[in-house]
Amino acid sequence: MRGVQLGLKDQVLNSRSLWMCLSCSTCSLRCPNDIDVAAVMETLRHMARKEGRVTVPKVEKFWFSFLDTVRRFGRTYEIGTMALYMLRSMRVFTDVDLAPAALAKQKLGFKPHVTPNGGAEAVGRILKRYEERAKREGVRP
Repeated sequence: MRGVQLGLKDQVLNSRSLWMCLSCSTCSLRCPNDIDVAAVMETLRHMARKEGRVTVPKVEKFWFSFLDTVRRFGRTYEIGTMALYMLRSMRVFTDVDLAPAALAKQKLGFKPHVTPNGGAEAVGRILKRYEERAKREGVRP
C-alpha cells in the first residue's frame, strides 16, 4: 500500500506480492484506515496483467483453471481445476500423492457440483460478458 501511495507503479506492478495474495480479505477487515486492501490488490493484478507483468505465472495459470471450471459448471470443480492447472503448468505429477487422502476424506468429488436452475449457464453468460468487455479494453481475460 505504501508503494501505491508513493506512486511507485513499476515497483508495485512488478511485485510478487500481488500474485501471492490469497484474496481472503483479512487485510481489508483489519485495516485501521478502512482501506479495502483486497480490492486494491485485485485492481493491481488486473493492471499488471494488462501490462504483461505477471511475475508468478503459475498463480495466473491456476486462476485461469479455476475460472474455466466455474464457467463450465457454475461453481468450482476441484478435480477439474487441479487437472487443468497441472496441464497448464506442466506439473503433471505434482501432489498426486495427496489425492488418495483427499479423496478418502471426501474433500474432492469425482463429479462436479450440480448448480440448480440453469445456474451454470447464467455464470457462463456473466463470464462471457466480462471477457468481451476485457477484450474491448485491451485486457487479457
